[in-house]
Amino acid sequence: MALWESADGRSAIEFIVDEDGRRIDILAKDKSGTPVVIELKAGSGHERVIGQAMYYRECIKEKLNAPKVRTFIIARQSSRS
Repeated sequence: MALWESADGRSAIEFIVDEDGRRIDILAKDKSGTPVVIELKAGSGHERVIGQAMYYRECIKEKLNAPKVRTFIIARQSSRS
């Protein structure tokens, strides 16, 4: 996996996805060139994190005209409820 190489010079680390300034922690691409959204959480991974990751996925699909986007959430622990 490699960091996303943006033609317009935007960073793949904390990649801004909307006009409100929301940022993906890391935007990468897999060996086939599919965008990969990586969301990092220092504490527990809660249910709202899934919604956040899904939102980011849809933003990247639209911005990069990508038919498929892979998404990973990396957290120290997850909630049970």
